[in-house]
Amino acid sequence: MKKIGFAICFLASFLLIISGASAAGELKISLSNNDITTYIGNTTSIDVTITNNQLKSDTFSITVFPSYWYGIRVDLQDNFVSINARSSATTKIYFDTRSSDAIISPFTIAVQSINNKNINDTSMFKLTVLRKSPVFVSDIRINKYNVNPGDAINIDSYISNTALVAIGPYNIQTNLRSNEMILKRFDDRIDSMPPGSVKKLTNTYTFDKYASPGKYFVEAIVIDESGFIKSYKSSDFITVNEVNKLTKEKSVEYGLMSQAVTIKVKNEGNVVASNFYITESVPQFVKNLFYPQIEPDKEEQKDIRVIYYWHVDSLAPGQEKIIKYEVRSISIIIVFVLLLLFVMIAFKYVFSPKVVKRVKHSGSLTREKEVVVSIEVKNGSRHEIKDLIVRDFVPTIATVVEGFDTIKPSLRKTPGGTELLWRIDSLKSFEERVLSYRIKPVVEVAGTLKLPKARIAYFNKKKQKKVIASKSVWVKAR
Repeated sequence: MKKIGFAICFLASFLLIISGASAAGELKISLSNNDITTYIGNTTSIDVTITNNQLKSDTFSITVFPSYWYGIRVDLQDNFVSINARSSATTKIYFDTRSSDAIISPFTIAVQSINNKNINDTSMFKLTVLRKSPVFVSDIRINKYNVNPGDAINIDSYISNTALVAIGPYNIQTNLRSNEMILKRFDDRIDSMPPGSVKKLTNTYTFDKYASPGKYFVEAIVIDESGFIKSYKSSDFITVNEVNKLTKEKSVEYGLMSQAVTIKVKNEGNVVASNFYITESVPQFVKNLFYPQIEPDKEEQKDIRVIYYWHVDSLAPGQEKIIKYEVRSISIIIVFVLLLLFVMIAFKYVFSPKVVKRVKHSGSLTREKEVVVSIEVKNGSRHEIKDLIVRDFVPTIATVVEGFDTIKPSLRKTPGGTELLWRIDSLKSFEERVLSYRIKPVVEVAGTLKLPKARIAYFNKKKQKKVIASKSVWVKAR
C-alpha cells in the first residue's frame, strides 16, 4: 500500500515540476537538501531559497504537496514571501514525524507569484523516515471516535518487534490528550518482546460527566530502560459532543406558621449555560404572602397565577443556582379565618328566615292616591318555624285603607299611628308568604314618606323565640 502511495505522490510531484518549468527564468527556488533521513518522533526542516529574477518586487505563495502523508505533518514558516526585484529570500519548511511510520516519501515544493500565475517554480524533496528501534507502536485502535460525556472508550495499543531476537524490557506510556494537556496517563510494562511478535495493550477510559466538548486523541510511546523514547504514534481524533442540559429540583419544608421553598437549578451539560431565567409560578393570592431571599428580576401575571423570573448570567458545568422563598402561613390562616367567618355569616344569612318590606307607588303623594305596601316573609332555614307574628306600623301621616288582597291583619290605633298584626301558624322550610295592604297620606306630602321596619317574631325548632326585622322603606313623591 505504501509503495502505491509513493508512486502516486511521485507522479503528482513530477507533473507539478513539469508545469512550473516554463517560469525558471523569472523565478528560481533551491533547497538546502533534496534528500533527508530522519527518525520517527523527530522534527526536521529544510531551507528554501526563493530568487525573484523579475525587474519588480513580487509576493509569492509557498505550498507543499502532500501537506500530510502517512503521519508526516508539514508546517511552513511562511505561507507568503515578499521579495524585491532581483533579490532572494529564505524560509523554512518543517516535517513532523511523531505520528509517522517508517517510510520513504517524496514531497514537492511549489512557489507561485500571486500577481501572475504563470510565474512559478517547483522542486522535489525526498524524506526518509527510519525507526529508532525494532520495537515500535504499530497501531492504535479505539472502539468509538464519537462520544458523549460519561461514555467509556477502549484503547488498544499494538506493540511490534521486527527484530530476529527477543528484546526488552520496555515501558509503554499511553496518554489521552486534549491539545497540550494530558487527561489520563496509562503505564504498562513489557518485560520481553519475542522476535516478530505483536503485543496488544488494552486500557479503558471513562470521560468525565462534564468533559469539555472538542477534539481528543491518544498517543502511545515506547520507552526503553534508560528512559529514551524509541517509538511514538498518535490516533485519529476522538470527538466529545456538546451537551446542553439544565435540571430543576424543588423542595418544600413546612413550618408552624410558614413554608420554605428551595429551587435548585443545576447545569448537567458540558458547556456553560448563559443568559437564562429561573421561573416560579404561584397562585395570585400568594403574592402578598411571598417573601423571596433574592428579589426576582421581574414578575408577570398570567390568568390567576403570578410568574416570577430570576436572571442567571452564566452557570458552569456542574454548577448550581439556588433560589429560596418563604410563604408565611400566618397570613394564610388569617385570610382563611376571615373567609370562614364570611362563609358562616353568608350561610346564616342565606339559610335563615327573612322579612322584606316593599312599596309600590308612582306620582305625587296626595290623599287621593294609594300606596301599596307588601311584606314578604320567607323561611330560608332548613327547619319549620312556628307561631309567627308579623307586626307593621303606619305613622299618623297616613291611614290604612280598608280592603286587603291577602290575609287581613288586626288593626290597633295608637297615639303614634296604626299597628297591623298578622298571625301565621307555621312556615315550612323555604316556604314563603306575602302580606299586603294599602295606605293613603292624610295630607299632601311634597318630599318623601318614611315607613318604619316590619318585624317578625317566631319560634325555631328548639322552641326559642326569635325576632327579625326588615329595612325601613321610603316613598318618594314624583
